[in-house]
Amino acid sequence: MDDFTRYAGFISDNDRWTRFEHGPGDSVISTPPKCGTTWTQMLCAVMVFDGPTFPDKLDAISPWLDVNTHSAREVFATYERQAHRRFIKTHTPLDGLPMRDDVHYIVVARDRRDVFESWQNHRAIESTTPRSRALYERHGFEATGAIELPDGPTLWPIWRPPTT
Repeated sequence: MDDFTRYAGFISDNDRWTRFEHGPGDSVISTPPKCGTTWTQMLCAVMVFDGPTFPDKLDAISPWLDVNTHSAREVFATYERQAHRRFIKTHTPLDGLPMRDDVHYIVVARDRRDVFESWQNHRAIESTTPRSRALYERHGFEATGAIELPDGPTLWPIWRPPTT
């Protein structure tokens, strides 16, 4: 990965891009989290499939290439089977991607205040399931106790104790 910056963590690892076979005309959707990734994937899907009917769910057509929750082999195989123009999801910044002349790169930005609100909403939804709480706690975050909202979900605030 001499030509680009390495981004690796427990959620994703852009080293996968060194092993991925690009096809001519691929489109890479590179957006920070909560900045319009799914929206951009949907726009690409509508253009690729000439309307709102797709052969599968959006995340099955355009999986997050460098996420660690799915094996690289599985994600690569999904893209290799596709005969249509591929649009590939990543949250890796452009300086962490190999640049090719025959690939299109789509970048979306969003006002940071909107990103904050979107993260708050995402966190509220994600922290309500036992599976999500277990995932957070496995990585050093702690659930501080349930908050019952009137006419809404039970929220489990998540925080990480400060390290010294």
